[in-house]
Amino acid sequence: MKIYELLDKKYIEPITEYENEFNGWENIPIMDNNEKLISLREISKRIIIKPQYYINKIGGAENDCKIREGLVGKLIAIANKLPEGYKLLVWDSFRTLETQTELFNKYKEIFKKEQGLEGEELIAYTKKFVSLPSLNKERPSPHNTGAAIDLTICDENENSIDLGSYFDDFREEAYTRFYEKKVENGEILTEEEKEIVLNRRVLCNLFAEEGFVNYPYEIWHKSFGDQMASKLLNNNNAIYGSIELKEV
Repeated sequence: MKIYELLDKKYIEPITEYENEFNGWENIPIMDNNEKLISLREISKRIIIKPQYYINKIGGAENDCKIREGLVGKLIAIANKLPEGYKLLVWDSFRTLETQTELFNKYKEIFKKEQGLEGEELIAYTKKFVSLPSLNKERPSPHNTGAAIDLTICDENENSIDLGSYFDDFREEAYTRFYEKKVENGEILTEEEKEIVLNRRVLCNLFAEEGFVNYPYEIWHKSFGDQMASKLLNNNNAIYGSIELKEV
């Protein structure tokens, strides 16, 4: 049976669209609670890590995935709701400034060639998919806070459920509600697309139940308590700021 057939029907409800405007999330004030980073390597048998940027030799990337302490219990709770044989597969979480800078520059060059953009247009387009490396502790990049996680759900053989996209996929197909909009528009879906819709709903609803938000342009990106999540949920302030810029 498919994962969406093994869970309560509440997890296959449509993915809701955030009511709040996404732009301006960097302006949300931060009141950091100073929780420490915790490794995800051995916190649960139902959570496995494959640190993609370490595997791909991106500068500053660790052979580990770490998140703020307050998110650990939430992640374990989500993993424990999964049907037998399914696990959370984490690709990336806390990201150093060195790693963020290398990724931004790498994709900026890729987008320059692919999109034919220059100057501020190129920067703005790149920022849509890779946050600008920030030395401003009031405007940190989300992954530098330890409150953002890139992940999926996988089976017992570590094969990801079909989400209709892949990690660091910058096509529109990777947008969280890309397939949901097809349903809303009354389009005829293929059997594969129907499965993708239900798989995405499961992933998003499981995390939403624990208070996480999903970055609108990346189905795999979840965050809790950072500026982005706080803006989308209309919270007054974020509780997680930069790990590296506290003393700057």
